[in-house]
Amino acid sequence: MTRRIPAGSILALVLAGPVLAQEDDVIRLKEGRTLKATVVAADYGGLVLQMQKGAQTTQPWKSVVSIEYGAAGDLPKALESFRAGNLAEARTVLEGVAKDQKLRPVVRQEALYHLALAAQRLGDHDAAIEGYRELLKAFPKGRYLRPAAEGLVECHLAKKDAAGAGKALDQAVADAKGAGVEAFQGEVALLRGHVLEAQGKLAEAKTAYEAAQKGGGPAVQIEARLGVARCIQQTSPSEAEKTYRELVGEKDAPTHVLAGAWNGLGQLLLEDGKKTRNAEKLTDALLAFLRGVVQYVPARGEPTGEYERALASSAQCFKFIADLEQKADRKRSFLDRSQQRLEQLRKEFPSSPYLSGK
Repeated sequence: MTRRIPAGSILALVLAGPVLAQEDDVIRLKEGRTLKATVVAADYGGLVLQMQKGAQTTQPWKSVVSIEYGAAGDLPKALESFRAGNLAEARTVLEGVAKDQKLRPVVRQEALYHLALAAQRLGDHDAAIEGYRELLKAFPKGRYLRPAAEGLVECHLAKKDAAGAGKALDQAVADAKGAGVEAFQGEVALLRGHVLEAQGKLAEAKTAYEAAQKGGGPAVQIEARLGVARCIQQTSPSEAEKTYRELVGEKDAPTHVLAGAWNGLGQLLLEDGKKTRNAEKLTDALLAFLRGVVQYVPARGEPTGEYERALASSAQCFKFIADLEQKADRKRSFLDRSQQRLEQLRKEFPSSPYLSGK
């Protein structure tokens, strides 16, 4: 449906320059409803909607399943290519969308984020860093504040630049504060823990995660518990296992946390199964990892690290089970499935750190 422009506004619009005809945006909610409205802003604090009857409302992100923007230029085409794994093609189209001055800011925000993300997944970390910086500068309180900051951290870490990751995070925090987003602080503590964990500084990472657990909201606290469990997994496996099992029972836990908890359980079972050459335990480990492959798959814009880990680890499990299998046809079947998981990982995340050496 085409949005009608009040007669009194026509002159102002003409003087302002050319615009695209505005169409309703379509918002699908978790409760099953579909809204037709105009997205005024897609901010860190929620999705601001102008309803057809004139009322303005804000939907929290936890209630939003998807958004389809009307009058979005080539954005739908770009996102279709992105979802299909055609990252180079998506990147080219997104570059054009990001430069189109006739499009609304919310559409440009989508284009900038996915442009940086496509560059990151293609392994062009310098371009991704510049893209995330541009996104955070243009939208310091936008919906992708956390993913963009996380993308900056991951790109710097991929370049073995932990100091750069820390500086990028500091700048994101400063920009968010300047835009009035104080709630971001809890997630910052999580990301600082991630930087330390990636460097192997597990005691310091644990401290950062514990700080996030104390100072963050419910979702941050749950994710911080997962971080603490990872940090103590080698020294206190039974305690880590207890936390993982508690987390998989959390109904309101984010998808990547549930996948991470199952990955943690899978890792414990995998290590035990390898040590004892126990096919049953290896199968249990495989089933745990497959939770993150088929059940807890990240939605667009959500962290993908645990999904990548689940794909790589399930491939490992299939291979280890194949090594114990005596029947040639079953051995070949397990090896084929191992290769399929790796190919899926390579297609979706060609620069994934879990592909190193594979």
